[in-house]
Amino acid sequence: MTIVSDHPLRKLSSAARIFYHLKFRRSVLLPYLPSEVSMELTNRCNFKCAFCPQSDPEHFNRVPATAITPPRAGILLRKLRAGGLKTRIIHWTLDGEPFMNKRFHEVVAAAVVNGFNTHHFATNGFFVTPERLRQFPKEGQRYYLTPDFCSDERYFEQHRGMPGSWRVVLDNIRAVLAAPDSRELNASEFRLL
Repeated sequence: MTIVSDHPLRKLSSAARIFYHLKFRRSVLLPYLPSEVSMELTNRCNFKCAFCPQSDPEHFNRVPATAITPPRAGILLRKLRAGGLKTRIIHWTLDGEPFMNKRFHEVVAAAVVNGFNTHHFATNGFFVTPERLRQFPKEGQRYYLTPDFCSDERYFEQHRGMPGSWRVVLDNIRAVLAAPDSRELNASEFRLL
């Protein structure tokens, strides 16, 4: 399997091609594969952020609650590779909180088997613990976690989480950073952005 490197010039070339087809050709069907892939692990979330579709009481009447399983993720990722997709980058966040999928680490393992080594995801941080992060495949993998967090406890709990959630997220971030193996969890594979 040939994998494209994530070289900055390749990214610039890809961005120029996207811009050309979007603005000049106004293409509906594109003659190239995506440079990055996003997969929704689940559309469920434990928060009801004021700005998110999840906060709409009718949300799950329109979009049923779902979570992808490792076997289904493997099928989809194999089909992407068979179709010629070469990127090694995958994003794991769309509508829901990725850690609500209890098999998140197994889905990531399916991605690793299919040649992905760079994993980006946003998380509200409520379920991010050193124990959960240790479940993920390590060797040769890079993880970029972006906690949706703010320093103002009252604002956070009014617009994002629920009572007590700010402290849980803060404690989880501190626990990850202070874990005895924090150098392994943060410096080499996991980065909190």
